[in-house]
Amino acid sequence: MERAGAAPIHKDPRRLRTKLRYLDMVLAKSTIVGIQETHGTVEKMRLELAQYRLQWRIFVSASANPNSGGVILFFRKSAFPSDARFLLEAIVPGRVLKVSVRTGNAVGKYGIFTTLPYPVTRWSELYG
Repeated sequence: MERAGAAPIHKDPRRLRTKLRYLDMVLAKSTIVGIQETHGTVEKMRLELAQYRLQWRIFVSASANPNSGGVILFFRKSAFPSDARFLLEAIVPGRVLKVSVRTGNAVGKYGIFTTLPYPVTRWSELYG
């Protein structure tokens, strides 16, 4: 697994640019990308990631404390049918996301991303 360091959505603009350049390299060769320990608020994450919205469906979840946790999931739009509907559920806000993708009558659970170690006791909700 590749790692760019903690808190990709960084307060320091220079460090943020460095981390976004690294993210560009990861996204270039990926279909689904999950990032943990992003830190920050949902609004800040959406603002900093706006440049990716044309090619990616982006889901963010922040913890109550913006200095910890945070999850971002990227799904490359071109990898899914145009009628795909993405349904997001924050199982544990800022820690565990469940994304279901629906196309027509088919449903697939494509992404679960968690900050580890983090106790999840509701596995039936994740996989059920």
